[in-house]
Amino acid sequence: MNKTNNNKWKNEGSHTTYTKQDGVESFRVDTSIHFFYRLGYLADWTRDMGNIGGPAQNLFYTPENRFGPNLGYHVFDAGAYNIDSLNYYSTNHPFTDFSYRLGSKLEQYLGILHTQNIKPNWNFAFEYHKTTSAGFYKIQRNNNDNFFFTTNYKSLDKHYELKFGLVYNKEQHDENGGITNERALDSVDQTGAKVYSDRKTIDVVNQHDGYSMTRSPVFNNMRQMTMRLQHSYMWGQTDTTYSEDSTQYSFKLKPRWRLTHTFELSTQKHTYEDLTPDSLRYATLFHHTFLGAGGGYYVAGQDSVNTVQKWVYLDNKVALNCFLGNVDNPAIIGAGLGSRYDVFTSTPVSNFLKDSLSYKLYTYGQDRTSMVNNYLYGVIKKPALSPSAWQYQAEAQLFFTGEEKGKFKLDAALGKNVKDIGALVIGFSQQINTSPYSYTNYENAFTKDSFNLSKDEIINSVYGRLTIPGLKLSCGVSNYIITNYIFG
Repeated sequence: MNKTNNNKWKNEGSHTTYTKQDGVESFRVDTSIHFFYRLGYLADWTRDMGNIGGPAQNLFYTPENRFGPNLGYHVFDAGAYNIDSLNYYSTNHPFTDFSYRLGSKLEQYLGILHTQNIKPNWNFAFEYHKTTSAGFYKIQRNNNDNFFFTTNYKSLDKHYELKFGLVYNKEQHDENGGITNERALDSVDQTGAKVYSDRKTIDVVNQHDGYSMTRSPVFNNMRQMTMRLQHSYMWGQTDTTYSEDSTQYSFKLKPRWRLTHTFELSTQKHTYEDLTPDSLRYATLFHHTFLGAGGGYYVAGQDSVNTVQKWVYLDNKVALNCFLGNVDNPAIIGAGLGSRYDVFTSTPVSNFLKDSLSYKLYTYGQDRTSMVNNYLYGVIKKPALSPSAWQYQAEAQLFFTGEEKGKFKLDAALGKNVKDIGALVIGFSQQINTSPYSYTNYENAFTKDSFNLSKDEIINSVYGRLTIPGLKLSCGVSNYIITNYIFG
């Protein structure tokens, strides 16, 4: 509101910070380019198959940290946005971060972040990542789109606060099935030159030139969208501060109680398609002689193997929090009640080629599982807002009705910054889970299989971490005790 056409513009530095969903700590945005050469796409222990944006796994054993029913596909999590880890920004100037990178094999990475305050107490932000990679070998393309949007608002009197987050992730991965002859990697011609110096000339298992020279007829697609609305009202002592000439004033709230309502809606869809199936490829799963199999080109009436699994859940939670101790760094104790509605579906589909541009879809029924589960929620936490303060956090969730009755998750951690040494954190966790839906149900147009994994998986973990900035050292130890280990 202080814009003029002369030299009296307000010269104020840019300050861009963010907080997490339920956090009170504020973090500054790193605008340096010192580590720009590091892509930062994968975590330290996570590895993919060589081209960015593809399926990845954690080489350092880490069980899934989940509560409640789950679809079970996590190989694309490394590059996806998570609704639990979104940033809610605040800035006194519009802030934009744009980057573009191009690799030697046409790998492309595009990222754009923009945030600005509509009003001093109301901000919005969005970020988009586009990742594509053709790969070093034939038909192993990755094509990913990841997007999030956040907005946060706090009333002028500090009593009411709203946070809204939306994430959308779409991952597409072509499966080449691996090379047909591993020895070809080292084969040489009469002159001693490598025959396959260009890896894209090596034949692969799923190659089908009649379908495409650049795309695989076998691919996995994952799409996921989640939205979360959280708003709260706080009670406490309000202090009003006026400027020297009494023309401006501001509020400061010392909260003692907070009532919070959280609503979350999520949908996830995984699709597997094989448009040129080979009977031998699926012999261990089912027996079927596919129409048109083995031909060099598509023919009318050619079969396909197609499986679509969907998961939709709706979560509604109300919690009451109490702020104890120092108002500038209080301990927060909360308890709440929540209800979840989950729906899982498997839809077997067969694609028959109609012409060169479109397909005709045939659906063979649908398997549908739905459930309603109610749970209790409790939390106690205190962040370390000063260098010598202790930080601790404990969170528990327990289903008390529904098919998930008795399943729970417990996390607790304690930490402290030790002067002239670093930061020490110790923690404990325990969780009891049922198996994910995709581990127990599989269906396509030719077979339907169910696997009985009725026993609950119990995971106990004790860990400790030490960070010493002076030595540029971070180390830790973890111990797991697992009963009825479920893996896929």
